[in-house]
Amino acid sequence: MFAFLRISAFVSVTLWRLPSRFLLGLAGATALHWLLNFPILLMIWNAAGLGKTFWLTANQLWLLLFFVLSLALLSYFTFGKFSPGRALFGRRRCPECATEYDAPFFAVNFGATRYERCPHCRY
Repeated sequence: MFAFLRISAFVSVTLWRLPSRFLLGLAGATALHWLLNFPILLMIWNAAGLGKTFWLTANQLWLLLFFVLSLALLSYFTFGKFSPGRALFGRRRCPECATEYDAPFFAVNFGATRYERCPHCRY
């Protein structure tokens, strides 16, 4: 799954500039790929003499961070802004004013019911 997500992030950066500046998007995807692989190069070089154990741990943390940032980037390309609430909980329609809004990330949960205020009418 991690490989699929990383490839999706690289392709989305390339296609983001497809209509006007394809080479800029391709350069961005190449830069992301380089950033992903750079800690592996540091581990091979044993940079700063920190040892194999440190670099294995650092690479695992870097892959996890890269995964989360790739999710944020894909969320930005999909929704136009980074919206973790919308990515996890979708859109809501207020029963009072009937406007749609992004579900907030934090809300009060009571079992299967989720209570949140409408950002428009505060109902």
